[in-house]
Amino acid sequence: MSAQLSILTFLRYLAEGFVNVDLDQANKTLSAREASDYCVRATVSSHPLPDYCAWEDPDAKWSDCGRRSWRNRKAALCGPKKSGQYKLHLLAGRRRVTKTMDLCVADKPQINCRWLNAVLWCETVSPVPTNISWKLCSELNNTVKDSGPFCKWRINSSLSTADVPQDHFAQFCLNSSFGYWISPRIATAGLEIGIGVLLVALIVTGLLLLFTHRKKPQYQSQLQMIQMTGPSDNDYIYINFKDFQYDQKWEFPRENLQLGKELGSGAFGMVVQATAIGMGTLGASQVAVKMLKEKHQEVEEEALMSELKMMTQVGNHNNIVNLLGACTGTGPIYLIFQFCCYGDLLNYLKNNRERYHKSLTEAFNNDCFSSLYPDLQSSDSCSPRNLQISVDHNEDTQPPATGGQENLALLDLTAQGIYKNSGKQPEELKALTYNDLLSFAHQVAMGMEFLSSRNCIHRDLAARNVLVTKDRLVKIGDFGLARDINNDSNYVVRGNVRLPVKWMAPESIFHGMYTMKSDTWAYGVLLWEIFSLGTSLLLLQSKKGVHVIHERD
Repeated sequence: MSAQLSILTFLRYLAEGFVNVDLDQANKTLSAREASDYCVRATVSSHPLPDYCAWEDPDAKWSDCGRRSWRNRKAALCGPKKSGQYKLHLLAGRRRVTKTMDLCVADKPQINCRWLNAVLWCETVSPVPTNISWKLCSELNNTVKDSGPFCKWRINSSLSTADVPQDHFAQFCLNSSFGYWISPRIATAGLEIGIGVLLVALIVTGLLLLFTHRKKPQYQSQLQMIQMTGPSDNDYIYINFKDFQYDQKWEFPRENLQLGKELGSGAFGMVVQATAIGMGTLGASQVAVKMLKEKHQEVEEEALMSELKMMTQVGNHNNIVNLLGACTGTGPIYLIFQFCCYGDLLNYLKNNRERYHKSLTEAFNNDCFSSLYPDLQSSDSCSPRNLQISVDHNEDTQPPATGGQENLALLDLTAQGIYKNSGKQPEELKALTYNDLLSFAHQVAMGMEFLSSRNCIHRDLAARNVLVTKDRLVKIGDFGLARDINNDSNYVVRGNVRLPVKWMAPESIFHGMYTMKSDTWAYGVLLWEIFSLGTSLLLLQSKKGVHVIHERD
């Protein structure tokens, strides 16, 4: 008989990709010296291979795993310096996974002591169980331990002044498996009272200064890119681009930028019109330059650089005010954006209310072009003869004899002569129709769809933040840096910040929660602005708590 060879093969069919992460240890406590040589390690198995891998420390700072590392299915974070929760973020195909571990770094404890009713109270925070004693009075050990979060034990101990002679000092002693510490000498109650009076005076003075000069809010771009951390829409974090590398290909020579007139100015910075020489294929082009004011804080400069790095990641779209370049070398930071010659959509709608018609045919029938083309004088200009003359006085040109579609053709012929004689741009003379409003709404929706696809939320979508350029192309922008919100009635004080409440979803107002759904809410208010030709909303609250909407010019 001939031998038969059989081979058994197992196949596993995966309907979708997977990501599995194994951490060496979920929770760990180590000394500060050990932490300098310690590495948090993870083993990754996934299909397909990860596209992205990053560590997040307790301060929400992100660092890349290193492409070679996670391509070999290993990820390590070495030399952690702080206690807290560390996260590993992975993206493979459509799968996003976040793994967390708690790390406790035991460093020298902070010991806080104070006198209260002739009793000396000392408090400290320790990562491990601790022995407490008092120097001079070691038999007194009245301690209270309250368990807190991982890595923190709050320990209190008290000592009566009756047990400390007037010519002595007290010291708080702490002993644990990580070391032995003694607090500085603590004066007796009599001296402490004098010091206490001085401290109270200093605190009162500090509070007066605080209320007299309230802390200036820090600048932050309204547009933010987010990283989802869970299945819910609310499970996300803002990506901090502070530690990301800036791509030098966006750098534009500062000497080729000629700054012009100011377009807007706010508490943090300004936007100016400028001429960029040699940008792209054009010899010179008009651009908008975003910059901080001359007197600014270092943290605001970091925020502007983070915004620049984020915009390089967002990419370009026809309905977004796109980034063109930047100047980050010697001198102030400049962010160079597309220039939109007709300003913001809100004022554009208000300025064109008188030229609004449901259709071009309605405009022709109602007022004989007067709202479409102001250079046409009197109703007699509607006659075919006068219309023929207004074009270019060419006797061979014969106007149509009937209305309807022929009137639209006549409108186009007439327009050519008007533009030629008036010296104005066609955009400034063209009537605003219902189809234009639909186009504005559609273009903004396309821009927001693009931002959503890039995991971006705007947080301040409104007609004032949508700009209009040639051919009635609208673009979503973020120029809050150059808006004086302190004198803008659209921004209402909530706590220590000003918010555009009328455009905000309830969860954003009450919980500070911004999502793509809250942007959709703001888009609904923007639709009101568009189809009411820039009319503002006035929100009132009835006794039953129902919000009522009213118009207000």
